[in-house]
Amino acid sequence: MAVYTVVALRCFLMAESQRMVAEERSGHCAVVDGNCLYVWGGYMSIAENEVYLPSDEIWTYDTDMGIWETHSMEGDIPPPMSGSCEACLNGVMYIFGGYDDNGYTNQLYCVNLKDNNGKFTWKKITNFKGCPPTPRDKLSCWVYDNRIIYFGGYGCKKLNELSDSMSFCTDEVGEMFWGWNNEVHVLDPATETWTQPVTQGTHPAPRAAHAGTTLGIKGYVFGGRVLGTRTNDIHCLDLGTWTWSNIIHSSVRRPVGRSWHTVTTVSDCMMFLFGGLSANSEPLDDGWLFNVQTKNWTQLQHLPKNKPRLWHTACLGPESEVFVFGGSQDDILSVDRVVFRLHGKKCQASSGTAVLVTAETFSQSSGQDFILDWSWDTPRVTGNCREQNCETSRWCCCIYITKGHTEGCLEGNILRTPKIRHAETAWPVQTPWNKNQHENVYTTRDY
Repeated sequence: MAVYTVVALRCFLMAESQRMVAEERSGHCAVVDGNCLYVWGGYMSIAENEVYLPSDEIWTYDTDMGIWETHSMEGDIPPPMSGSCEACLNGVMYIFGGYDDNGYTNQLYCVNLKDNNGKFTWKKITNFKGCPPTPRDKLSCWVYDNRIIYFGGYGCKKLNELSDSMSFCTDEVGEMFWGWNNEVHVLDPATETWTQPVTQGTHPAPRAAHAGTTLGIKGYVFGGRVLGTRTNDIHCLDLGTWTWSNIIHSSVRRPVGRSWHTVTTVSDCMMFLFGGLSANSEPLDDGWLFNVQTKNWTQLQHLPKNKPRLWHTACLGPESEVFVFGGSQDDILSVDRVVFRLHGKKCQASSGTAVLVTAETFSQSSGQDFILDWSWDTPRVTGNCREQNCETSRWCCCIYITKGHTEGCLEGNILRTPKIRHAETAWPVQTPWNKNQHENVYTTRDY
């Protein structure tokens, strides 16, 4: 990865910062705490080079006011990197692993997001008990019972660290062994202790660039890269008994195998899958819901097409909305910021049917017990007005993506956009891009 000097990068970002919108990026970290989305790290493209974003700053998006702000950070600042695994627990964001200029890492950092003084101070946790995971990136984690449980990833091990061939799948051999793993490691932040529980049941194959989410007492894993393929299997781990289960799909139609996607819990029995990279190395734009009770997949038909996204983040908001930020599409880092809402409510109808709200009409499908109410609030940002004939920017059943601040006009800090009736027409035209700009992104980083 070619890296600019800090001075050159900051000079480039000065104009971006004037717009007060977080820079485009992939492989970053994002969490929601309260009414705020926090974005840190990752990398972007400058002059046909992949460049790490500064690690001494964090972006916040106020989900109520719709305002982006950037804040400087201090303390034990992590190196700029991508592919780290983030988790928010009791107002503290933890990041583990990732890939920086020195390769894969297994360092652990935390930052208090609720500092009363408004400061963001990094702390590097070094005096921990137990044995931490070996260096890796593109892993996942679950938060349960005030602990963070990490799973999988791609990284390196020494010969004496290879204890079980079933838990590590070798990709390359040199001074180190490189490959995928299916290990489970538990961090107790209160005692700063690492443990590795003994799991049982049907273990998933070693993998990386998969997606995980917590639902009740279970941690779920979908897809990911395993050797030369990308899977569409689902596994869950009982976080009380440490027992793995392989979930058998009951749907005829199901998502294709993929990596670099996201899975987000949206109710007490539903998870939302979005985007990723297919087994044919094609960026994906589809969205699916999976009911863990019925084992049934439902594809969301009203999502706009031809808008693929991978290595993005998707966080559940305070009002059951899902915030999708950043990512790549069609071999270029995305400059879009998208916010859409997915509301899950118990269906009061005795028939037990679900109602899917599309752009214009309601349609029913059996076998589910949730009403899925899709609506859209355009992210409000600061910037220059380029449109004159605008109406109020809130409406239901539409999806809209803004490219920075250029697709609407501003009145104070509130973005106003042309009123749109169909989701398909709500997507702005893409600016020209250089397809060769990231020709190695999928081949060299998708492990």
